[in-house]
Amino acid sequence: MKLKPSETNVIEFEITVKGVNRYSLSGCFRILIDTIEYGFPAAIDSSIIKVSIPPLDSILKRDFANGDKFSAKLEIVGDGHHMVPWSDEVEIETKFEIGVKIKNEQSNKNKLDIEVKTVNSIDSKVLEEKEIEIEEIKGELEKEEPEINSTERIMRKVLKETKKDKEESTSKTLSGELMKKLGL
Repeated sequence: MKLKPSETNVIEFEITVKGVNRYSLSGCFRILIDTIEYGFPAAIDSSIIKVSIPPLDSILKRDFANGDKFSAKLEIVGDGHHMVPWSDEVEIETKFEIGVKIKNEQSNKNKLDIEVKTVNSIDSKVLEEKEIEIEEIKGELEKEEPEINSTERIMRKVLKETKKDKEESTSKTLSGELMKKLGL
């Protein structure tokens, strides 16, 4: 039998009663958890014993792990008799959940697509010059405008610089190597 500790669990047992007045019977479902026995009243009908166990999380200040097992039994008392018609282990069934949210929104702002106007044919010398300029700009801007995110500052400065070199320009995306060097 499995119990979910964060939900109300309803357990039903079929019953056959002979030799005893069924209306004189009372019942209790008991669970032994950490050397303490917890009892829950059982409602006895003509052919069913019904037990409602409230969420164990609300009763016990304990963490339950999926697969934890505890001894349990159903006790019936009536007409001077004490009976245990059922006993077994109950197994805890829990959901595994982990919630995650971004704590520092700044980390998402650093992931921007940068589009730059450049000269038609980029050779490695021009690219190297731009990389050096970007590193210098990055250092300067971190001192100048600390309230603006560094990627945004670099993007603004690079766009200003490349607008100056606008002859025969076409739209190209910065290469992966340049993006890596920028730390983006």
